[in-house]
Amino acid sequence: MRTTINIQNEVINDLMRFSSGKTKTAAVNYALNDWVRIKKIQTLRSLRGKIDMADDLESQRKLDMDRI
Repeated sequence: MRTTINIQNEVINDLMRFSSGKTKTAAVNYALNDWVRIKKIQTLRSLRGKIDMADDLESQRKLDMDRI
């Protein structure tokens, strides 16, 4: 998808240097993908202690083996 955005030269230059992106597009895609990955991890971490999960490893293994 083609989009026009204004990015400060200093920011895009730093981004290209840190991401090893050869193009501005590659650097921006790298940064956006990394940002989304970090947000997904934060979301999962925020659920810690809020979901009741069985910690019975043996029963989980048995269920997995039954599926095979």
